[in-house]
Amino acid sequence: MDPWSRHLFRSLLPFSMSRRTRLIVTVALALSMGLVWQCQKKEEQPPPAPATQAPVASQPAPSPSTAPPATAPAQGEGSTDCCEVVANPDLKGRMGRLIVQFPEGAQAKNTRIDIFHPGDQKFLTGGYGNQAPELLPGIYDVEISKKRLMSVPVKSGHDTRVKVGLLRISAGKDTRIDILDAGKTLTGGYGDQAVGLPVGNFHVQVAGQAEGVVIEDGKVTEF
Repeated sequence: MDPWSRHLFRSLLPFSMSRRTRLIVTVALALSMGLVWQCQKKEEQPPPAPATQAPVASQPAPSPSTAPPATAPAQGEGSTDCCEVVANPDLKGRMGRLIVQFPEGAQAKNTRIDIFHPGDQKFLTGGYGNQAPELLPGIYDVEISKKRLMSVPVKSGHDTRVKVGLLRISAGKDTRIDILDAGKTLTGGYGDQAVGLPVGNFHVQVAGQAEGVVIEDGKVTEF
């Protein structure tokens, strides 16, 4: 207790008290005042701040499930790069038909067509010009002017039409012409030529020089 407070307490006490009694009362009052001051100080202190809650880590959104791939069309149906497969109600039983037909009036009678089991070198059937053999359902290789088409489907009761065109070359009788595919000679000869080919890109070589040509389905390409 500061001196001023002690003086105030002593002045308030009766003079009839003995010095010892006055001292005891003064100490008791001082202790009481100290307790009151401490209680007031506690009441004035602000309440403790609430504990900060740790942020919850956000969970990544689940990735959408990958859609299953579209089901491929059944083998031997519809159109592919090499062929068209269409139903033929005139075909009965197990057989299907494989058709190689060049543009009308194309004069492709010297074009050779052969049909093989996949990977075989011995042909099953073949001939020159337009062909339409009936075959058991399955997968075949077809060669047209030595250009081999692999995995050609034949289906029961269906026609498989191979997409072909014709390359017509006009040249003198002493001019050598060769038809190339990826640098490999397919066929060739001297003078005018009419060569049936499957659709695609080829090269015509004349006197050691080659130029590209495109064969389109059902069309005659002039060179």
